[in-house]
Amino acid sequence: MVKSVNINAKECCLKEKDRLVKELYACDYDTTSMEERSLCYKWAAKKSGRRHRACMIS
Repeated sequence: MVKSVNINAKECCLKEKDRLVKELYACDYDTTSMEERSLCYKWAAKKSGRRHRACMIS
């Protein structure tokens, strides 16, 4: 594990976490069935994972 993390990467990851939480809340309120909710969660997680990796690279 890396002992020191770039300040910009840490800030980026924190923003991404907040963004993911908002997207998951949107999934909860914008879907009507469990299947839709599951697909929305998967979509949000994939998108967030890509952005998170981009944060770690920068």
